[in-house]
Amino acid sequence: MPRIERFFASSQVSDWTSRAFGAGGAAADPITATVPAPATTTNPYTDPAGQAWVAVKYTASGTFVVDSGEGEVQVFAVGGGGGGGGINTNSNGAGAGGGGVRQLPGGVYLTAGTYPVTVGAGGSAGASHPSPSSNPTRGGLGATTTFAGVQATGGGGGGGGQVAEPTGETTFWMTSGQNGACGGGSCPPSGLNPRYIGTGTTGGNGGAGRGAWNGGGGGAGGTPGTDGADPAPATNCAGGDGVVDTFYEGPGGTPATYGGGGGGSRGSPPNSPGGAGGGGPGGYDQYSSPAIGGTAGTANTGGGGGGSASGPTPGAPTGTGGAGGSGTVILRYKA
Repeated sequence: MPRIERFFASSQVSDWTSRAFGAGGAAADPITATVPAPATTTNPYTDPAGQAWVAVKYTASGTFVVDSGEGEVQVFAVGGGGGGGGINTNSNGAGAGGGGVRQLPGGVYLTAGTYPVTVGAGGSAGASHPSPSSNPTRGGLGATTTFAGVQATGGGGGGGGQVAEPTGETTFWMTSGQNGACGGGSCPPSGLNPRYIGTGTTGGNGGAGRGAWNGGGGGAGGTPGTDGADPAPATNCAGGDGVVDTFYEGPGGTPATYGGGGGGSRGSPPNSPGGAGGGGPGGYDQYSSPAIGGTAGTANTGGGGGGSASGPTPGAPTGTGGAGGSGTVILRYKA
């Protein structure tokens, strides 16, 4: 059987993988695209090899329109961060919401047409209640971000607590962090117990709560992710760090970080920090009313919300969890 490359002596492997054919293996026309609002920014730049690129960042859902040409469009997608958990009594802080996941595949091949862009919203903040008998409220799951078949799922919400354990295993049980792209942290049982943490499907797990006042931090986005910190000692309730990326900025730009986990709450100041990549700091009980609530994750980073803290006495006002930060979509194609 004759070898096929004899009939395509002027072509290269890249011509086959990029679908570039024609006279002498000429490449297909480069993409010319229209980026309708609400895509907020477009950044053209040239890489060190001399290749010109156009990068587009979406901060809200919209469309990407290929007017002419065809080719590979690289995708960086960030799901919505999970919301920080609420609290309902005077003894335990809520775990922080996990940061949303990002995906950076090799790219998708697009031809002329209109392609929807969906930017996932952040998860809702867990509500807090001053009554010890009230049901705890976990933070909400972050929503999924999508583009052309690429999906970046949202982060898990942080655990909220507490109510009496129905099985009698302990006096109280703490609601688990939710599973998600990155897991939410848990509220603390009387000792460190990892069974309540949220599991990350593509990023880091949440941190387990510990002691009377400290909630676990949220897991971080991306692959690999960083687990939220287990608060042992009590000062260590931070969210996991997210993923550093220079995809949009290009050479010489300031690296951006996405998908940080939210900080867990603490029994005393200062706040536990959220992870790099938009994670919100956790709340704390300042031994006076009201407690300090968790901070929301930063918009368009997929950062998890910080966990709530409780008031100093039963019935005292409590802080609320922080909402998760919304996601984003970044596209890059050759100019």
